[in-house]
Amino acid sequence: MKIKIMTAMVAIVAWSDMRAGLVRDTLVLNQDDSFFQYSFPPEKMTAEGAKEYFDLVNVGKNTHFFICANARCAMFDSKVWDTCYRVDPDLPTSTNIVATNTKLLADRGVDRVQIWIDRARERGISPWIT
Repeated sequence: MKIKIMTAMVAIVAWSDMRAGLVRDTLVLNQDDSFFQYSFPPEKMTAEGAKEYFDLVNVGKNTHFFICANARCAMFDSKVWDTCYRVDPDLPTSTNIVATNTKLLADRGVDRVQIWIDRARERGISPWIT
């Protein structure tokens, strides 16, 4: 698991806010929309698993957590957007771990985005949806 986390497709960006002559160091974690579903096994597609993942990727002194919730497709049941785990009945069952795990989250009623927002606020991290 550590190898997957270390090779995650997340971008860590640091910059300084120079407004009014003040320097405020900022460290942002920009989270890929599906890395939780890719890196954790199906049995971790729970509220506790989402919290565990948040704690793993938010180590250090980051101040902002950017959550890209629907970059490629809807990660929830939608009548408007394509849903990433929708399975065509004429096709074989998906073997894509991201689609499988995202469907598990939906079936279990786990709102990973809300969990991460709440967790960020508990830890004094500013959550953003991108």
